[in-house]
Amino acid sequence: MINRYTINIFSDLNYDNSSYFKLFKSGIEIWKDNKLIGIGLKQFRKKCADKRYDDIKSALKSIRCATHPHHTYIEILSETGLVGLLIFLTLIYGLFKKILTIKKYENFIRLPMISIIIIFSPFTPTGSFFTNMTLIHFSFVLTIIFMLEEKFFNSFK
Repeated sequence: MINRYTINIFSDLNYDNSSYFKLFKSGIEIWKDNKLIGIGLKQFRKKCADKRYDDIKSALKSIRCATHPHHTYIEILSETGLVGLLIFLTLIYGLFKKILTIKKYENFIRLPMISIIIIFSPFTPTGSFFTNMTLIHFSFVLTIIFMLEEKFFNSFK
């Protein structure tokens, strides 16, 4: 619900001064230089320190580097390029298709599906996909989905 307090909060935001914005910009600029295959997994921390990225416009220029860009899609783009992003999106699409084809025990499968939607929301900053709890959580959810499919659905046939 949008009210006068929400409007005031959002009107005070200055994305140029946001530390996340700076990391997002660094990730996008790195991707622009390596569009097809990216720079390699966990290389953002090294590449963002290059002098070529010193001219990224932001009030917080000193914090343009971190271990990852704090956004799953920008991280995948900058580290694996368009090829990696297409593979990733194909896998996510296949996962949703698999979940939606399971008709029996729909209530059990909704929770992992909601969890995946939350994990991969493009509107929130995230942890590193390749090295932290995001990947562990995603792997756990995948395990639950395949367990539900195999164990519950095949045992009742």
